[in-house]
Amino acid sequence: MAKTDLIRMSTLKKIAKDLDLSVSTVSRILNRKAKAYRISDKTVKSVLKYAEEIGYSPNMIAKGLQASQTFTIGLMVPNIANSFFALLAKNIEKCASMANYSIILVDSDESVAKERKQLLNMMGRKVDGIIVASVGDSFHHFTEIAKQKIPLILVDRYFENAAIPYITSDNYQGSYEATQELILNGHKRISLISGSSGNELVKGILISLLAGIAMGFFYRYVAQSMSFDFVTPEVGKLTPYTALVVFSFGILLSNFIFNSINMYKPITGDPVTYKDYFTLGNPRLHFIGILGGAIWGVGMSFSIIASEQAGPAIAYGLGQGATMVAALWGVFIWKELKELPQSKNWLISAMFLCFVVGLSLIIYSKVA
Repeated sequence: MAKTDLIRMSTLKKIAKDLDLSVSTVSRILNRKAKAYRISDKTVKSVLKYAEEIGYSPNMIAKGLQASQTFTIGLMVPNIANSFFALLAKNIEKCASMANYSIILVDSDESVAKERKQLLNMMGRKVDGIIVASVGDSFHHFTEIAKQKIPLILVDRYFENAAIPYITSDNYQGSYEATQELILNGHKRISLISGSSGNELVKGILISLLAGIAMGFFYRYVAQSMSFDFVTPEVGKLTPYTALVVFSFGILLSNFIFNSINMYKPITGDPVTYKDYFTLGNPRLHFIGILGGAIWGVGMSFSIIASEQAGPAIAYGLGQGATMVAALWGVFIWKELKELPQSKNWLISAMFLCFVVGLSLIIYSKVA
């Protein structure tokens, strides 16, 4: 037996004796086999803590040769001087160290050519896995690594058309919420400064603004297209009943055309196939969606039909009572705004007040 093996064995015996455990239990814990042998977390923590106190660590290089592992992970970032990537590297190294792995950190300098070169260098070092914050628009050099069964994951930046695992921020949702927060605080002139992920940020801002504008004009166009005299409708205009048929047909088409486009080319997130649509969504979830659409459709129907007697303004105002109920439900039942700072709670009351005042003015404009 080699001298190092004798020292190692004597250390294992010392730990086992001092903690009143068997040598095999200590060995299994230090060799990361505790879960396989169902050793309690309390015992694992006590052994690891004591081993650290006496300065003991297993010979990871020798273990790597036996198990075809190097216990190293390659980490590549575009600019180590960037505080974001520096903090990212620090936390990855911290997590890796807890699992007895070491990090090989390299900087690609925002260069695709250097990125490819550094990837080859890390593969030559036989790293057990690679983490990359990528640069550029090409991902073929990453797919080649994946084909060689080397664990690879992208962070911060990713490629929509590549089947490579990634971890990133939800820039779309983040920009959407940031825009809402600015608007709630009274800001009107909003600009954006972004880096390579700017497209996702712009999408979130534009959609949050355009959706509100489109909904504001929606009923106006509905009202303009209809004649409110059911008996002798104006030439070129629809009666409410005909409008409902056209409207329903449009909704049906939108589910097969626009919904399909959004599934395969989503604004944010991963593409979804129709197979995923039916397998990932359970019947209850689909039923809730259908029920919600049916309720909205019936309410819209009543609103349009009532417009013959009440006029479009009053019909719209009364119909928006459903929106008010939905808002009340979201705020007080689902507590969707529970993260809002207490100093901003007055904005919720102001929102409901403005909503009621706005609808009242719409209704009054017809009555007056």
